[in-house]
Formats: sequence, structure tokens, C-alpha cells
Amino acid sequence: MKKAALFTIPILVLISSLAHGAGGAALPTGCIAETSTDKMAQCLNARLAAEDTLLQTVYDNLVRELISREKKPRAVLLTKAQLSWLRLRDNQCKFDFSVSEAGDQAGIAETICLTRETTARRLQLEQTLIHLVTGSVVPQ
Repeated sequence: MKKAALFTIPILVLISSLAHGAGGAALPTGCIAETSTDKMAQCLNARLAAEDTLLQTVYDNLVRELISREKKPRAVLLTKAQLSWLRLRDNQCKFDFSVSEAGDQAGIAETICLTRETTARRLQLEQTLIHLVTGSVVPQ
């Protein structure tokens, strides 16, 4: 039991530092409260899957909106940008935690990174969609 407690403390410190990193995406407290690494990983993976679904929905809506406004060249550029962003996100999160010898913690940290970056991208695309629909300028 003492080994589990020693293992959990570094994970919680790691999660706390990553959860409040770039992008401002907070993790659900339910994942942090999980008592085993496997349950925590399952929870975080479910959160990532949910964020991926939300991102896909926003992206699809933005593409449809661009096409409906006869801005197909922008939709093509968005598709290229999105594919590039996905590669960047995946490779950056892998790189950030490739030097870690934390075992399960590295996998958890990578999932947190993917979730954080996916949430940030979704928020960015949501803002672009809002500004497109309302006709306002996209803030830089």
C-alpha cells in the first residue's frame, strides 16, 4: 500500500502542473481522484476521446460554413492546417514526454498534453466560427 501512495504522489504533481499549462484546459477532477493508474488512464482517455469528438464537430461546422459562404479555398486551407496541426500536436506531446522514464506516468502525461492541446484547438476553431458567422474580425 505504501508503494501505491508513493507512486500516486508524483502522478498528482505531474497532473497538477500539466493541467494548468498552455491552453488553459482543465482536467476533470474525477480523473485526478481515481485511485489507480489504470482507472486514471481510462478516465483521461475518455476525456481525450470526448474532446476529439467536440473538436471534430466544430471543425466540420466551420468547413460547412466556409463552403456555404462560397469560401471553398479557405475550407481547403483549413483542412490542410488541421491536418498539420494534428501532426504537430501528436509529435509535440510525444516529444515532450519521450525523455521521461516515468512509465505509466509518461503515458498519462502525454494524454493530458493531447487533451489540453485538443481543447485549445477546439476553442480556437470555435472563435473562428463565431467570428465568421457574426462577421466580426478574428482576434489575433
